[in-house]
Amino acid sequence: MKAERALLFASLAFCAWLDTRALLLVLFVATSDFLISGRIASAARAQVRARLLGASVIIDVGLLLAWPAARLSTDLVERLRDTPFPATGPLKAVLPAGASFLILRSLGFVIDVYRGNAAPCATWTRYASFLSFFPAFLAGPISRGNQLLPQLERGIALKWSGFVEGTSIFVQGLAKKMLIADRLATIADPVFAAPALYPPWTVAAGLLAYSFQIYCDFAGYTDMAVGVARVLGVELPRNFEMPYLAKDIGEFWRRWHITLSAWLRDYVFLPVAYAGSRQVDKLGLSRRQGELLNYTAASVLTMLVAGAWHGAGWGFVLWGGAHGCALAAHKVWQGAGRHRRRMPAWLGGVLTFVFVSLSWVPFRTASLADAGGFYASLLGLGAGRTYAWFPSWLPICVGAIALGHLATLWASGHGPDALKAAGDRLASLLGLSVAQRPSAGAYLAVTRATVPGAYFVTLVLLSIFLFAPSKVGPFVYAAF
Repeated sequence: MKAERALLFASLAFCAWLDTRALLLVLFVATSDFLISGRIASAARAQVRARLLGASVIIDVGLLLAWPAARLSTDLVERLRDTPFPATGPLKAVLPAGASFLILRSLGFVIDVYRGNAAPCATWTRYASFLSFFPAFLAGPISRGNQLLPQLERGIALKWSGFVEGTSIFVQGLAKKMLIADRLATIADPVFAAPALYPPWTVAAGLLAYSFQIYCDFAGYTDMAVGVARVLGVELPRNFEMPYLAKDIGEFWRRWHITLSAWLRDYVFLPVAYAGSRQVDKLGLSRRQGELLNYTAASVLTMLVAGAWHGAGWGFVLWGGAHGCALAAHKVWQGAGRHRRRMPAWLGGVLTFVFVSLSWVPFRTASLADAGGFYASLLGLGAGRTYAWFPSWLPICVGAIALGHLATLWASGHGPDALKAAGDRLASLLGLSVAQRPSAGAYLAVTRATVPGAYFVTLVLLSIFLFAPSKVGPFVYAAF
């Protein structure tokens, strides 16, 4: 019990250090959903349970969507009036860091209690510890109650093996963030700031840099969170599985931000698809037509929710809508049964990567007008094209990412036998081995204290201090 209270105190202190509003939000959501989940479990009537669930949804979704709705409506009014609201006005307020991840964790738990898939927490302290668990508070992964709560109930386990392994995983994430993501930001930021100044190939390089920047930044944070949690003896779920190697858009979403994708699938897509299937039966369509219509509507709505979750801005709406339409289009093109269509894996991978990269433009830019300007410059329709700039760090970073993917293929047991044998020999020389975790996946880590392993970790740390850019940028997903 003392360890649980110590963990809660550390997590709440971390929230307060980030933003006082984050602490207040944790206390409010933890209290409301703790009480509601307990009442749901004890209520005998289904109607009462449904009303309690509706109250939780209204509270949590209201908190989550209040700012995006206010921001979008503010932007619309500003356009109509051609007069901006004061920057300090109430509609310009932003949610505190980590708020969206906190709300999804809590709402998912309440829904699981309603469905009978989870039992309510016995104490408020435990539930608040689950919601505010500090390694994953800022940007996930989005742990489920049945995955994280049993570990918190067992208590924190500080062991030397966990410390060594967790530290090595943390250092790898730090390297992804500072050596690769922040270096790529020095390429993407000036190009996105003024794409019309550059020729199309430089604009394309800036887009490629951002595609890899957002991946390494977010995956780096996930590794750091997993590493810190591992030091405490806690396993966090995997959040990435080399998404840019996906062969189609559906596979991409099974590999990218896995915990969010799974949350949206279980709590948005499947309920919408189930409700939709009951409606399309009334339209007199064939089974295949009904399935396609239902899948299309559920996919587009789910991805629009994903866009709104990421933030307030029409660019996020466009990004989510584009991915929803892409999922539906892939389903239609793919067909079913013996008429199922396929394309070469390499071609599907290239098309998926190109689409995902192009869709990052409205996600990254400040407005739809800026996104349109970026696309125009990418097509050579920009105005200036003053600077012909070759970002020399781009091939170096892409090469590092390729090596990282090869190491991950080796660590996870995939890839050719020759790669496995070469990886085993190299890992033995470096004093490394694979940290295979049922929930978190495979990591290349120092799973035991060895002199070569210590040299390897020290070398990575020195590389970070020597070659990382002088300005360390914030985590990209900390803003969502």
